This record gives sequence, C-alpha cells and structure tokens, in this order.
Amino acid sequence: MRILIASMSGILCFMQLNLAQTEALPETTVDSAVDSKGTLYILTQRSLRVQTAGGARSETTLAPSLAVADSGFTREILHAIAVDRNDEPTVLWSGMRGNGSVDTFVTRLNTKAGVRLGLSFGTARSLSISSTGDIYVLGLARDQEPLLVAHQFTATGLHVRSFHPFLGSSASDLEARRKQLSRARIAAGADAVYLLFPFLSNAVYEYRQGTLAKAHDFEGVNGPGRKVLSIFSNEGNVLLHSVVNGETGEILRHEILNVADGAIVRSFSAREIAGPVLGMTPDGRVICRDATVGPSRDSISHRR
Repeated sequence: MRILIASMSGILCFMQLNLAQTEALPETTVDSAVDSKGTLYILTQRSLRVQTAGGARSETTLAPSLAVADSGFTREILHAIAVDRNDEPTVLWSGMRGNGSVDTFVTRLNTKAGVRLGLSFGTARSLSISSTGDIYVLGLARDQEPLLVAHQFTATGLHVRSFHPFLGSSASDLEARRKQLSRARIAAGADAVYLLFPFLSNAVYEYRQGTLAKAHDFEGVNGPGRKVLSIFSNEGNVLLHSVVNGETGEILRHEILNVADGAIVRSFSAREIAGPVLGMTPDGRVICRDATVGPSRDSISHRR
C-alpha cells in the first residue's frame, strides 16, 4: 500500500539530500497527503494545491457537493485528505443543510466518485484507505453513544465498526478533544490499523477487526528518552517517526521504525529533520512538518 498521510498545522519539509526550496503555504491548511511518485497534495479550507516532485504547482477550488445530486447543502467542511491504493487523492468532507442535518462523504478528486458514509462527523482529524479499499476515519461521529474515535467503513461507505474510546464524557468536552485529537493519526496497514495520540502517550494502538491487539510502547525502545511524533502508512507497513533524547533533553537523532517489529528503517541526525515526519516515498524522500516556526510562516521546503 502506498498511502502517505500528512496533517499540517505548521510547515512541511520535503527532504532528499541538500538542496532547499521554500514556498509559502496558506494559513487555512487543513491536511495533506503525498503519493508514491512524490506528488504533494495540500488541502485548504476551500481548495487543493498540488506540487509535483519536479516542482510544478497548481491550485483548484474544491466544491465536492456539486457531485452530489439534490444535496441542498448550505455549507461544506473539508476534514482530511489521503491517497488511495491507485494514488488518487481522496477527501473526507461533510455537508450541512439549512435544517441542521449533516452528511459526511469520501470523494475521489480525479474521478469525482464519492460515497456517503454510514456516520456523519462533526469533528474529523485523519483519513486512511487500506489496500482493500476500506475507509478509516479518526474523529467524533454525531449522535454516537458510547463515544468512540476510530471508525471503519467499506469502500461503499457502509459502517463496519467503531473502536477506541474517547477520553471525555461528551463530544463538547473541548479539553478532551484537544488532548486526544490534536495531531492524532490513523494509519491502515496490510492487516491491522494503528492509532497514535502524540499529546497523550508514546503508545501506538494496534487494532485487528476492531479489537485492541497490542499497545506498542516505544518510550524505552533502543534507549531511554524516546518521544513518538507521528505514524504513516508506507507500502503496506505502518512506520513511526520518533526522536531519541539525551540526558539533558537534547535531540540525539531521529529514527523511523516499523511499528510491527520495532526495526529501524531510517536514521537521521538531529539537524536533518525539523519536525514530525509525515510520509516517506519509496526512493527515500521524507516529508516533515517544521516545528520551529509558527503558522504565519508556513512553507514547503524541498531538499534533494
């Protein structure tokens, strides 16, 4: 599977070797994804920006409800973006009607094919599509009891199951939502799905058929002081980016691990990575979010 998912609240670095190029990002950035060819898709509140590995850029205004017959939507909310098994950018979005009703859809942007999901979402943070076409959403569904944060759907939008408890008592618990869903990621592997909540713990939760199979704790792997930053799908595997800190808190190195067995896939010096790694292409390029600058200075940095 070749799904590389990237949540962008700060800046992105697209790194291969040493040549850098920077472009300003819109402050309305919602999410991003990169395909197996290195094409970067940046989802904003109203548009899709595309940048190829060769540097070509384009921007398209998005109105996904136009592909929905008799929708009657008065407002569209773009939640997240992923790339499916055919490298097609796919958007998770909700449409709101004047009477307050909401429907949530997954729409493929090239073919305009879309499905209505069996649940509607008020808050959604991450989207992943498995190699079999199953859809996974991380977020809070409307009118669901008990509250769960991970949701599986078939390729046709049928709700299969929900799993992993929400830590708050209600969806209106803003502090619980912030802690659990900020920078949280869902990533589908070949035979399992993985959840990461960086603001809560260093554990990566592995689910199989909606049942918790294992909580991978990486804090003590390969030495003390490890901090987990992100997870992403890559060729059927789910990879994890973590930093190893020294005794005084300084970053010694960055490591990309295979979640399933903890094996090191790539290692970088402290200065090579500026923030959480969000994807890696087959030829070794990585995408990271630069955590050293604020949203007002968002940019993409390409390094070759």
